[in-house]
Amino acid sequence: MIDKKDIIKMAKHVFKRGKGYPDRRLIHPKREWTVGLFMSLLVLFVGGTAAAQLYSTYRNVNTLLQVTPATMPRYNAQAVETALTEYRLREQEYESLQKNKGVSQSVVPVVTPAATTSDQLEEDTGPVELEF
Repeated sequence: MIDKKDIIKMAKHVFKRGKGYPDRRLIHPKREWTVGLFMSLLVLFVGGTAAAQLYSTYRNVNTLLQVTPATMPRYNAQAVETALTEYRLREQEYESLQKNKGVSQSVVPVVTPAATTSDQLEEDTGPVELEF
């Protein structure tokens, strides 16, 4: 805790040092406000300058980009007919599989490659059942 002696000692130090002038090391509100205001204005000026520079650099971005005219795709009747034929064949195959599904659900067709030698036929043991 601060005693009366410490307060008197500090007051004597302040007034004795400069013959009544306040000590320069103490906080002076006017000086601190001036420094704070100056630093704020400096930051504001530097930030504004940087923002103006960026704005002037990117102001005309649309003119810097190469604008290519959009071309309309041409209708290719032959490609459309080919695709439609392919999808119709797939639809027929799907419908035939759906009809066969009701007949036997456990029969799954197994496709095996054609064997050229009798050794390959002997090695084939049939479909493998997987357990889940």
